[in-house]
Amino acid sequence: MTSHPWTTTGVPDGAGRDGERRPRLTWADAARGLAIVLVVLYHAADWFRMAGFDTRDLQQVNMALRSLRMPLFFAVSGMFAARWVAGGWGALARGKLALLLWVFWIWEAVTAVVRLLLGMRGYAEEVWPTVVREILLAPLVPRTELWFLWTLAVFFVVARATRRLPPAVQVGAAALVAAFALTGWNVQNLAWRGVAEYLVFFLGGLHLRAFLERLATTLTWLRSLAIVVVWGAVVAVARVLELEDVPGVYLLCGAAGVLAGIVVARALSRLGPLRRLGARTLPVYVAHAAFLLLIAILSGRAVLAFYDPLGQSLPPGLLTGLPGWGWATHPWPLTNLLPLLATPLVVWLGLRLQDLAVRAGAWWLYEPPWQPGRRLTA
Repeated sequence: MTSHPWTTTGVPDGAGRDGERRPRLTWADAARGLAIVLVVLYHAADWFRMAGFDTRDLQQVNMALRSLRMPLFFAVSGMFAARWVAGGWGALARGKLALLLWVFWIWEAVTAVVRLLLGMRGYAEEVWPTVVREILLAPLVPRTELWFLWTLAVFFVVARATRRLPPAVQVGAAALVAAFALTGWNVQNLAWRGVAEYLVFFLGGLHLRAFLERLATTLTWLRSLAIVVVWGAVVAVARVLELEDVPGVYLLCGAAGVLAGIVVARALSRLGPLRRLGARTLPVYVAHAAFLLLIAILSGRAVLAFYDPLGQSLPPGLLTGLPGWGWATHPWPLTNLLPLLATPLVVWLGLRLQDLAVRAGAWWLYEPPWQPGRRLTA
């Protein structure tokens, strides 16, 4: 056995060198489940804030978790990318790329229509042509919270195109780009920026899978505590000393965040619901933005509808005027609980929606219609 940490991409994902199927990594499922919960929570805090509820405290927590949330998600995705990278272009295009881009496009359209119907884009008759044009251009210019799927598709293409380069070169080049991109590059499109910021974590998961698996299986409570403490200290120092815009600092935070995420995932891997969620992140991810928009905005309108007919003033710090939305926020600590309550609801709704859609024959919302029955997962 070689001593270097790099994993080759010549062995199909999930198979050992003898061709036998590897047992499922429960901690990896838990990691994906943890990551999708954090993604939903992040957007929940944002949308409740935009709907008029004060969630600034929770948004600060989400900012602290930034170095764990997406780096962990992309690293674990990279760990299971080997068979697609090792295969031919045709298999990649017909399989993983077809799934990611089809589902991205369908749900990009769904999310755009939900935004329009909720009045977020002005008058419908004036905005419909713009929305249709944006949907058609979405494969080139992603515009919603579903940018992860588009970016992931790009990562598979990059990994396949560069597979003959030494892994150290691939990861090193991506790290150099990320070191500057994570300082806050002013690229308005989240998906484009995400390619520069997170490719290193995807490639790291792809090529360092053996190292990450070994880390997860050899964790002791002392080593686990040390990893989490180091991650927290690095993030805290970067924030307190305002070093996040220094090239390389936030990359270090992200690398520590991946390791800390693995520690947390390993500790939570006994939770069956979290593992099962980790095996079904796709239906939650694609539907979470639409559900959160509905819940957050309708919650805000419900508060106004309750108080306005009674002629009463709103509770201090709940909802008042905000240009463009009609409301604004003031401190009201209980509003930070609303996204926390909405997150498990939205996760449950995403899973149940897929179940209902499949029973109703709308399975094509979750996989390409020309490939029925593949049941691929992102």
